[in-house]
Amino acid sequence: MEKIQNKDGGKRLHPEELELIVGFVNNMLLGIYKKSHIRFNGMKNKYVEAYRDNVKHVIGIDEATDYSVIDYYFMTSFCHYEYSTLTLCGDIMQGLNDNGIKNWDQLKNFILPNLEIIELKTSYRQLPSLLDMSKQMYYDDRKVEAPYSTKKQRSDDEPAPLCIVSDDEEEKAEWIAKRIIEVYKTYDESMPSVAIFVGDDVNITNLVELINDQDYLNGIQIYDCSENRTAPNTKAVRVFRISEVKGMEFEVVFFYDIDTALSGCSSDIMRRYLYVGASRATTHLAATFTKEKGNEDVIKYFDRTTDNWKI
Repeated sequence: MEKIQNKDGGKRLHPEELELIVGFVNNMLLGIYKKSHIRFNGMKNKYVEAYRDNVKHVIGIDEATDYSVIDYYFMTSFCHYEYSTLTLCGDIMQGLNDNGIKNWDQLKNFILPNLEIIELKTSYRQLPSLLDMSKQMYYDDRKVEAPYSTKKQRSDDEPAPLCIVSDDEEEKAEWIAKRIIEVYKTYDESMPSVAIFVGDDVNITNLVELINDQDYLNGIQIYDCSENRTAPNTKAVRVFRISEVKGMEFEVVFFYDIDTALSGCSSDIMRRYLYVGASRATTHLAATFTKEKGNEDVIKYFDRTTDNWKI
């Protein structure tokens, strides 16, 4: 709180201060409405008018775990005073910042005492091998078994999650290119959706050129699709910033140097980013690391008994 108060010499409101003020005003007006409809309807000041103009009968919040309790105090104050419905969607394991809620009980205890929690327990997209990886990460983070399962039949030839540890950029570019061709051949030479997730500081142009220069790709091109850019054709591999990946879905996902992309983050946060990446992929997941030391808690989720997806 002291840090918030001292920001900018105390001359400007911190966003959380603004949320608390607006939430307090809105909840005060809601309290007036509940006590006396007549009094509420007769009020004419600008705060009441702003409240009436902005409350909503239906509010939906996606990626619900990215928001703090203070954020929810603010957002829920815009529920309509007569009747409203509020729906939150999110996976606690996909909370990627330190300020987001850590569990749903935080909302039940402080903001939404009548919150009904409904768990989606069936995964219809991921292969069992990827779901097993996700469930292992879930357990390591939450210390409880993941509540979901899959109805997909397990196959003996499912592609295992793979990784390579190297500080040689050429070696990693060649490794990625070979894996792309393996996927291409697995799909009978029809190109599936493939994405490479990179850190915010990566020079994507240099990476794209490095992978495109490999002799293995047979005309498959790599394109920078960060910042809403699009690839000119469907037979392409798309590169995105790691901060852009939520909400995306691909059949094949590569993390490029996930350890440097998340440099300074704890292994817990890195695990959560990997969890999000695993949930973006349907069939294949791979990652490159620059070093093993310090990354053992994340590397362990990959199959290191093989270095390729057998065709």
